[in-house]
Amino acid sequence: IQKGIRWLKTHQRESGRWFTRSLNRDNKHFISHAGTAMAIMALAACDELPK
Repeated sequence: IQKGIRWLKTHQRESGRWFTRSLNRDNKHFISHAGTAMAIMALAACDELPK
């Protein structure tokens, strides 16, 4: 779990999001928004969100 937390924290973009490439090449960044939400939920479940 700690290795996953480190990976999430090091791969977060300066903008605060996590980039996720879409398989269907959508133009609205929907999949990156979903990827960011999943990363935030994972960090929250481990009580690793910034205070």
